[in-house]
Amino acid sequence: MKKVYQKFIDFIIKWSVQKPWLMLGMIILITVPAAYLLKDIKVDTNLIKLLPKHAKAAVATRELEAMVGDGGHFIVLFEGNDRGKLVQAVEYTAAEMKKIDALQNVYYKWPTEFLQKYRYSLLPTEYLDKMYEQLIQWEAKVNPFVDNMLDDEDEVETHGDKEDKQDLQILIQQYQHMSEYHESADGKIFGILAPTSKGVTNIGSIKTIKERIQKITLAASEKYGVWSGITGNHQNKLNEYDIIMYDLNQSSIIAGILILLVLLISYRAISPIIVTIFPLLIGLVWAFALVPHFVGPLNLITAFLLLILFGMGIDYAIHIVKRFQLESNNVSVEQALRETYHSTGVAVGLSGLTTGLSLSILALSDFRGFSEFGIISAMAIFTVLLAMYLALPVFVVLFSRFKGMHKQPLVMKKVYIPKKLTTITMGALTLVAVVYAVFNMQFDYNLANMNFDNQKVVNVQELKQKQGKVYSNSMGVAAILLAPNLEEVDNLKSQLYQAKEKDSTSLIGRIRSIRDYSPSEADYEEKLFLIQDIKEQVSGQWTERIEDESQKEMIADFLSWDPPTEPPTVDEIPDILKANYVSRNGTGHYLVTVNPSEERKDGRNAMAFTDDLYNVKMAGDIKGPIGETIVFAEVLSLVISEGWWIAIATLSGVILLVFLNNRSFKKTVVVLIPLMAGMMLTFGLFSLFGFKLTFFNMVVIPALLGMGVDGGIHYVQRWFETGKHTDNTQKELFEPLSLAIITTMLGYSGMMFANHSGISSIGNFAVIGLGLIWFATLIFLPGVLKMFERKNKN
Repeated sequence: MKKVYQKFIDFIIKWSVQKPWLMLGMIILITVPAAYLLKDIKVDTNLIKLLPKHAKAAVATRELEAMVGDGGHFIVLFEGNDRGKLVQAVEYTAAEMKKIDALQNVYYKWPTEFLQKYRYSLLPTEYLDKMYEQLIQWEAKVNPFVDNMLDDEDEVETHGDKEDKQDLQILIQQYQHMSEYHESADGKIFGILAPTSKGVTNIGSIKTIKERIQKITLAASEKYGVWSGITGNHQNKLNEYDIIMYDLNQSSIIAGILILLVLLISYRAISPIIVTIFPLLIGLVWAFALVPHFVGPLNLITAFLLLILFGMGIDYAIHIVKRFQLESNNVSVEQALRETYHSTGVAVGLSGLTTGLSLSILALSDFRGFSEFGIISAMAIFTVLLAMYLALPVFVVLFSRFKGMHKQPLVMKKVYIPKKLTTITMGALTLVAVVYAVFNMQFDYNLANMNFDNQKVVNVQELKQKQGKVYSNSMGVAAILLAPNLEEVDNLKSQLYQAKEKDSTSLIGRIRSIRDYSPSEADYEEKLFLIQDIKEQVSGQWTERIEDESQKEMIADFLSWDPPTEPPTVDEIPDILKANYVSRNGTGHYLVTVNPSEERKDGRNAMAFTDDLYNVKMAGDIKGPIGETIVFAEVLSLVISEGWWIAIATLSGVILLVFLNNRSFKKTVVVLIPLMAGMMLTFGLFSLFGFKLTFFNMVVIPALLGMGVDGGIHYVQRWFETGKHTDNTQKELFEPLSLAIITTMLGYSGMMFANHSGISSIGNFAVIGLGLIWFATLIFLPGVLKMFERKNKN
């Protein structure tokens, strides 16, 4: 194998020296078409992109997407002091928006006649129960002779209870101040709700729709002299995408500038920087040209891979260029290249193969955040290695001819190697760090802590506040199931309620369906019974002692209204009310939505809630569940179940590859010292400062395992080549190894400043980990080798 490598590299070097322009032309001929293919690279920020295609949520989402859509909508808001102008702006905008085919409907008026007729009978049964309980509490406050039997101090109010109270409050206020238009209580803000006709997962399509709506609203705003704004969950997707793209551009600029600055300080010339960077870029272009065809769109985790791989791949070029500069002090360019590639080139190849193969283990994961990270990284590492052997010699030769590759000083004059006691102390601290991490390392389950910072989006908080005055801010649902007919809807609801009652720990909370507006006869009779109880409750003399005007208004409104004797039929329900409970493609299916009783952004609750739904034995032709919470739960379950075995498999692969190269157990252990010590210190420091693992930064663990072994491979190989002389090895390798690790750190450093907390957690973990691996490689390892050196001399 060694002879094959030497013949191959000698052939490449010979052609690079004798026919450099021909070699460069061939490389350009391959690279230009590859660069053209980069236009096909897309980024998909949807969480479902992180799930394998066979996952329950992924299969159900693909199957039901046409019927359910994605619940996506835009909300247009107008604000002003002239109600007449606001009405005109809304009417004009709604008429123009109806011409947009991608919108399913445009809602801007409430079905007031229907709502006036049925009013409180449209409230879910549990809301009527809560309303009755609230009235008892009101009576207890104004009547000293009535005990509040419902005021149990030991009872804990769930997140679902709080949401129900807020929704009930909003509904009561809407019934009391019913308006024809979607408007705030003070009449200064008007809204238009526009759901899209089907699931729109393509960011480009969402942007196109948004641009058409924006053009209309700006025209209306200017024509009628009112303020306008656009919000809704589709706008939230655009905000997140824009933040990620901003982070990506900002991270690239920050990292790029820092890497160039570090290279300039080290090389002290421009030409070696060009020789270092251009072959790397060529290798990355070759790799990413394959991404659209082998992987598809980049996901939330792989979106930053180009930046990461630039930092990783530059290591190989740095080692080769630095060694060439060292060798070229005494021999010709061709001979210097041969010496470089016969020695450092071998170490570069081994470290690259080790990193690439260890990262390729990630491809075995079902979690696509891991698998696609591994596939793309491995492809890039191998193509960058190929560029190091095919393209780098050409650039070295060409720039050497123009005297651009200045010679490197033979070695650094003075470097630090710790004493024996210091080295032993470092080893002890490393063991303490890993023990501390075992007992204190935590996983962050909160999705809110792994999202983008919407504070960075201009006017987002202002828009949210304005929206809340017209619409409920909690318009999303956690899970959706589909039933083919009303009978199956009733059966499904019954099964879900039974599951809740049977298991006191069940997180199945609020259940909603078309039956909230068109209940069965039995359910409607129960509602009428509760409504009669409420009427009797508010008919007491205690209501005369109430001082709160809004409470008085609600009681008077309830007393003045009489419920119809029959419930409305499904056909009677206005479109805006039933839109969220019927299929969008005309199949006649009905949607049943379910929310958890606890905060769904807590991953543990999301997983428990999802398990509760999966464990319900649903009779009939019920489809689902699907929804963002279901997807989040499955993503989290995959990361937790696979993360550690992926890390163990990666470490095992690294150890095996190093052993196969060295054929020595002792040498393998020595090579792995920086990696293992660096990782132990990383987990310890991470735990000490309260950092947590997330399903984003978990991918850094196998990446660090692959990258972290590079320094040990180079250092130990050169140590043996110098006759186990630690001082000489340290003086020669301290700068190139430091430069290689620092540039890799800088590749991640831009991510630390990302507005997306999940992305920034990747940067934090990687930079801390690489920094400690640098310490273990160039401080701790030399101390250990120095101890071996003294022992051998004795």
